[in-house]
Amino acid sequence: MATPQESEPTKGLVVGVPAPPAPVQRPDPHTSSEYRALKQSVEAGRVTFHQVATAWFNSHFGGVRCDRCLGVGTTTVPGGAQDCAVCTRPCQACAGTGTVPDRASAAAYADIFPDLLRVFGDQRGGLITAYFCENIRVGAALTDIWSAADRPDGPIMSVAERERWRGELTQRSEWERLKDWAKGHFRETAGSTAIHLEPTFGDPDSPRAKQILFRCLKVHYQALEFLKPKPRKICMRMTFNVITMLLGTLDNRIGRGEPASAFDKSHDDQRALEAELASTEEYYQRSALRTARLEYLAGMGPGLLLAAVASVALYRLELPSELAISFIAGALGALVSVMERLTSGKLVLNHEAGKATTRLLGAIRPFIGALFGLALYVFISGDVLLSISPPRDPEQGRYFFAAIGFLAGFSERWAQDMLDPSKLPKPGAVPASGRGAPAAR
Repeated sequence: MATPQESEPTKGLVVGVPAPPAPVQRPDPHTSSEYRALKQSVEAGRVTFHQVATAWFNSHFGGVRCDRCLGVGTTTVPGGAQDCAVCTRPCQACAGTGTVPDRASAAAYADIFPDLLRVFGDQRGGLITAYFCENIRVGAALTDIWSAADRPDGPIMSVAERERWRGELTQRSEWERLKDWAKGHFRETAGSTAIHLEPTFGDPDSPRAKQILFRCLKVHYQALEFLKPKPRKICMRMTFNVITMLLGTLDNRIGRGEPASAFDKSHDDQRALEAELASTEEYYQRSALRTARLEYLAGMGPGLLLAAVASVALYRLELPSELAISFIAGALGALVSVMERLTSGKLVLNHEAGKATTRLLGAIRPFIGALFGLALYVFISGDVLLSISPPRDPEQGRYFFAAIGFLAGFSERWAQDMLDPSKLPKPGAVPASGRGAPAAR
């Protein structure tokens, strides 16, 4: 009788205990759409700072979608509704970020990060320095300040386009270089930023820190637009130092386990950073005003030259020579007045008016002084100002009107007081000076 065949024991199976879930097969990070987009940007030579910061954040904070919350960052309380804010809470697996650490993904983004940073700097004339936080998703970079201020608004050139542009510059004729030099004195181009800030996902979670960052960016934009190269370089570095110190403080606090909002209660850190930022803003104001004053003075040169040409034209029209003398003397008086106020720091200008507007106002200033000198000549020669009588000697008369025109151009208020009808002597009144007084009987 044949014995029944013994059944072979089941291997690796315990009755009554469920089998462990199969490990989730992660896709190759090199095939993800985000990674491929970064790779294509590197190959095309056109990279933004957002892409650079994305690679850094993905290499440090994850880069793989969380399976528990499906990348949303929140989970539903048992029995709650998914679309209810009260019934949802941050996902514990990804800490509310929507991504979980993955070594393969982190390694892939760490490999492409240097290439992104290199191309990003090459597009903008060079990368001076950069700061990327280790514990919060904020990064900052400082690129070439000189080329950023000279670049107009619009898309940034790729690395290949920049190389072609450099080659074209070397092949330009002397006449084209001269035209570019002349255009540069009135061209206002500062569209590309030299300081780049990427606060991904709304970090840092501190209203006070965000306020300081906004003030820094405001100074940065103004410095690019209105400062000369040397003070612009100093101001931009001072501004970037405030940004890096702020990010370093927040990064260190979060690394110790504190929330970013704890910075709002740290009054000592706030006072130190705000004091340095206030010093930077003050330096910008002084530099911008000094730049505007120099532009105003530079505009007075062509204006004074045109006033001299106008005075020569008046002289050749067979008009009295005193008229042309008063005209050019008023223009010279305006020039001396501006130089005096410039050296004493009393010349107040709106530095945000722009280079072309400031130079135009400077060119008009000699004509204002010349017209005041011309007006006083007409009033005195027409016997409208009875209190002032020119000397009868022609030689002395020319010196007299030269002095009157110079004073009119030097002090507009004095000229306006002389031309004010309410301050003219009334008919029959005795003048303050002895000249013209009635004889004693």
